Amino acid sequence: MTTPGDLADLKRRVSDALLGKVLGVTGVGLPAQGITIYLEADTPDIRAAVEQAIEPLRLPVHVHWQVTGKFQR
Repeated sequence: MTTPGDLADLKRRVSDALLGKVLGVTGVGLPAQGITIYLEADTPDIRAAVEQAIEPLRLPVHVHWQVTGKFQR
């Protein structure tokens, strides 16, 4: 079982691998027992880039995908 501390570490590692590096990723979240990756759009190019970036992390939890559209401040 993954602990809350483990999940927080995983979120930090996934965020470091994706945010500002993979275009189309707007965020990373922590639902129960998994990681959510927020996307501008669900396109094959974005999914492939995300999967390539997180593959070396060998995540021990389920990855959830959520399309949020473009992030604006």
